[in-house]
Amino acid sequence: MVTYIAFDRLAHYQGGWYKYGCAASLIAYGITYGAALGPIACFISTELTPQKFRSLIQATVLAINTVVGLVLTFAVLPLYNLIDIWVFIPLFVIPAIGCIVYIGYVLPETKGKEIYQIVEELKKTKQLDIKKISDENSNENEEKSSTDKNDLIVVQL
Repeated sequence: MVTYIAFDRLAHYQGGWYKYGCAASLIAYGITYGAALGPIACFISTELTPQKFRSLIQATVLAINTVVGLVLTFAVLPLYNLIDIWVFIPLFVIPAIGCIVYIGYVLPETKGKEIYQIVEELKKTKQLDIKKISDENSNENEEKSSTDKNDLIVVQL
């Protein structure tokens, strides 16, 4: 997207062949997103979760992906009319950079490792215990006094 913005500004001020750079940038963005960046969200989330939560995680990721795509689709044209080509920076460039930084800090290196090794490394990270509230333990007094092993869920941070 950064190259598209650069070629757009060059085409706007210089004219000439720079408009083809815009087309090439969009094609390159479509190829890289379709071949790697788009599908990774579906695979990485399910590979790093236990089997019993995979369908829930995948459904959640796809739902969030669909909602974000819908919001961005409807936001681009009005914002483009308002602030021109610079709309791509807050909508695409800054979130992409933020995601890359987040993934770089949070996810461990997985090259040459098996799935079980990656999961074990993730388990060593900070964990948060959350009490699962059941219908049987809805009374506050019972909830304070009983901490059954089945009522705890471990959530990775």
